[in-house]
Amino acid sequence: MEFRMVLDEVNPAARQEKAALELAEHITRVAELGVPDHVYEQVRANFNEQQYVNLVMAINAINCWNRLEIAAGMTPGCSLEK
Repeated sequence: MEFRMVLDEVNPAARQEKAALELAEHITRVAELGVPDHVYEQVRANFNEQQYVNLVMAINAINCWNRLEIAAGMTPGCSLEK
């Protein structure tokens, strides 16, 4: 645990990645989890406004693609050819 804390201190990219992944998890499961204030605050501490907007848009685009594929009955490795 202490190693992780030190890594976060010396590697800002690790903090950004952790914040982005936590935001992605909460946005993806928004009906169950919502997006708590501490998640929003952590993301905003690590990303400027434009980066935050881009991150939210990317998360939502990927979630949309996944939902469209599920609705179309697509599974990993499936082919559109019949």
